[in-house]
Amino acid sequence: MKLYENKRFIYEIGPEGGELFADHSAQRRTGHQGQAMASWGPGRIICFFPNCNGVPLDGHSGDGWMEYRRSFDGGDTWDDARPLPYSKTLDDLQTGTTAMCEKAVGAPNGDIVAFMLLCELTDSNGAAWEPFGVPTVIRSHDGGDTWTAAKKLCDFRGRVYDAHVYDGRIYVLIQKGGSPSKSVGEYYMLVSSDNGESFSVLSQLPFYRSEDSYRFYGTFERREDGSIIAYTYLKGEDEYHQDYAVSRDGGVTWGENGTAYFAKRIRNMQLVRYKNAFFMFGRSGHYGEEAKSGHIIVYCSGDGVTWDDGTYLKLRTAGHGAYSNTLLVSDRRGERVLFQSSHAYDRNRTNSYHWWLTAKEK
Repeated sequence: MKLYENKRFIYEIGPEGGELFADHSAQRRTGHQGQAMASWGPGRIICFFPNCNGVPLDGHSGDGWMEYRRSFDGGDTWDDARPLPYSKTLDDLQTGTTAMCEKAVGAPNGDIVAFMLLCELTDSNGAAWEPFGVPTVIRSHDGGDTWTAAKKLCDFRGRVYDAHVYDGRIYVLIQKGGSPSKSVGEYYMLVSSDNGESFSVLSQLPFYRSEDSYRFYGTFERREDGSIIAYTYLKGEDEYHQDYAVSRDGGVTWGENGTAYFAKRIRNMQLVRYKNAFFMFGRSGHYGEEAKSGHIIVYCSGDGVTWDDGTYLKLRTAGHGAYSNTLLVSDRRGERVLFQSSHAYDRNRTNSYHWWLTAKEK
């Protein structure tokens, strides 16, 4: 399916409806938050997905553990699913805390670095994901065969929303707080210069809570001129307008605040730059008329600020879904973008699907 074109490329995405990647339907399980992906070398991909209890909140649950599958041929074939030991052990011990992996990167030295959201399943809303604990980091030196012990990412509770590697350093966007609805929720950029061994605070972003609403989710990407643009989601009835900020000094300071318009609304935003264009994947809103919300959607842009009308990739047929991630993959075919998203098959119980974004020169 054609998505977009500019003077140089025609961009297409497929397969239509997506390719089933993680099937929970037979066991009536579910998998929402935790669609992290990373590449640690040409054609080498690791894709995480949750395996959670499908009973609480009709499957909108973080009560479970993370699993992952790997490809060594650019996504043509995948190995069998295996549990992520750190996450599975926490679940086996019934500690009341689960570890979900929403972001991962391939470090400059070839390690896989996975960022873990710690969820204390003791809140009155049932086995969802709140309150959050202090996030942790685990690493693999051997392509996911084994993993290091978990280390604290920082010294405060919070949730990692995005991570990228630029110029040999790992950049991480995190929101501080125990939950979006119960804390101020400041956003920080963290950075690591030692392949994820340690992280420090680089800056605070100019995204603040208002009196009648609050922010969560977030994404960022580097533009062709070297600047970094970061987006945040402002919870409320208006999901058409989302705020952004720009840094022109590698994330040290932030300015040029603005608001972008998304014609079919957006939530759970995932931004990627690919061959002279930007693509924003996510969910077509959460509030308002059900027939117009909850679909898996992608928007296209030439500058990362002005967006087209959006294209639905998969329409909502049941409950909540469209938690997603993007990954730029390089292999013998060149560069492509892998998109992974959850989609509800019954009530809020979800499977995970894959799409590939490609560009053809005119």
